[in-house]
Amino acid sequence: MLSFIREKFLSREEFALEVLVSVLKTGRAKNILKRVTESLVQKGLFRLAEDFSYVEKVYNEKNPVDAFYYAGLLSEEVYAQLKIAQRKGTLTSDYVVKVLEELRKRRGAWLRILKGLATPIFYTLLASFLLPFMVPNSVMVLEKIAPDKVPFVYKWIADHPLLSFLFSFLTSSFLVVAISYLLFRRTTFKLQKLHRLAELASLLRTQKVPYSEIFSFVSDFEGSRYWSSLWKDLAERSKSLPIYEVVSFMEELIPLPVYLTFLSYLERGEEIKGWNYLKGELEKILENRYGFLEGAMPVLGFGVLAILIFLAILPMFLGIFAIIELFSRI
Repeated sequence: MLSFIREKFLSREEFALEVLVSVLKTGRAKNILKRVTESLVQKGLFRLAEDFSYVEKVYNEKNPVDAFYYAGLLSEEVYAQLKIAQRKGTLTSDYVVKVLEELRKRRGAWLRILKGLATPIFYTLLASFLLPFMVPNSVMVLEKIAPDKVPFVYKWIADHPLLSFLFSFLTSSFLVVAISYLLFRRTTFKLQKLHRLAELASLLRTQKVPYSEIFSFVSDFEGSRYWSSLWKDLAERSKSLPIYEVVSFMEELIPLPVYLTFLSYLERGEEIKGWNYLKGELEKILENRYGFLEGAMPVLGFGVLAILIFLAILPMFLGIFAIIELFSRI
């Protein structure tokens, strides 16, 4: 069971890239792959060991990336990045290290966002658990004081505690996720797209890849229709326009000082420096945005908790008002 958990959550792709780095550094592919396979077997990671055993069998020094890809250890996007350098004969351990570093940064960012959702989801679970326990007591008191004042929904909650728990949890969780997503879209989404472009451009321009191919590459692995269409349009424009004109759309999306400095690098022909500068600045901005989301999402969850608790004790307030109204008639 423990080995299954280790194998399930081990980042296969990151580990495969680490092995590829060792292979390229040492030039002793068969020896390293054999040792990796044996080590994985000893640790009980049998599925991963089978994959690396396959890599060992089909590994070809002229096409080292293919063996890892066909073993299912590399994603399409990472494979395409490595394949570019492999075709040009410039696939080095340093290049793979850069691909690995960018992969870890992206996954680390998504993990931060997902971890940020853990607290509000816990709050909604707690509130949804309290609701069917608090409401029946409130309804019981209100029925004794003013039976005609008990809302139907509270009677339903009191009669169906399990269903009310599930409905409350699913509804409030959906609300938390939806609002968090809207916050992400408004604060972070566009900057992530630009950061990804800067990552690829800074890496692929070192391989002399034309901008038209870089924008097409980004478009091929883009999930958003709008952004995919934008990258395709920029790929066409980059065939006839200088790059500092092609990226003019960024002026509205990033801070003006950052844009002007980036543009200055491009106009001087220092493209790789420019893309590295833009990537670094966007990382700083994104770090702040991730921090904002991490702080905002627990507050959102606490707000949902407060609302549900208020709704749970609302019948008590109705009972108090009923008592006040009764005494006012005397």
